[in-house]
Amino acid sequence: MHQEYDEVHHIYIRNNQLNVINPGAFQGLTALKELKLSDNRITDIKPDAFQGLTALRGLELKRNQITVIKPDTFQGLTALIRLNLKNNQIADIKPGAFQGLTALDWLELDRNQITVIKPDTFQGLTALTKLRLSNNQITDIKPGAFQGLTALDWLELERNQITVIKPDTFQGLTALTKLRLSNNQISVIKPDTFQGLTALKTLWLSDNQISETDIEKYRTEWGLTPAMNVARAFA
Repeated sequence: MHQEYDEVHHIYIRNNQLNVINPGAFQGLTALKELKLSDNRITDIKPDAFQGLTALRGLELKRNQITVIKPDTFQGLTALIRLNLKNNQIADIKPGAFQGLTALDWLELDRNQITVIKPDTFQGLTALTKLRLSNNQITDIKPGAFQGLTALDWLELERNQITVIKPDTFQGLTALTKLRLSNNQISVIKPDTFQGLTALKTLWLSDNQISETDIEKYRTEWGLTPAMNVARAFA
């Protein structure tokens, strides 16, 4: 990479014909802070594709044709704060896909084809505060799916195909204040489902198939704290 590229801070390659990001594609851009690759035809991101981008804070890959996020795809992006992967065709997120993104604050995975959230999917994202998973095809959330997201404040799961919320689904999300579950097919919420969500303030459950309307019963059975705006859940 030529020396004059050393101080490039922003690169926008939107609305082009890119289909693969090869290893070392951006090598030498050590000062790069923002990279936008949206509206291309990207299907594959090779290992070490983002190697050397140690200053990168924002990465946008929305509206491509990515189907799977492989382990270490984003290896080395230790300064990354925001990652936008919305409007792809992602159906599978491999364990360790986000490993090493220790500074990531905001992850957008909405409008993909995810059906299952597997254990440790988001392992290593200890700084994450906002996670968007709305408008997918999620039917199942495995125990431990959100394990380790101790800073998460906002979780969006609306407009999926979830039917049952099981105990321990949200285990460990002690900082969560807002949880959006509207527009699913939820008819059953197991007792103590929200046990441990001590910071939860607002819960959205509109447009589901819940028949019981005893709000105080819900508060007790689900393990909701007195401070939670439970009335808002059905608004």
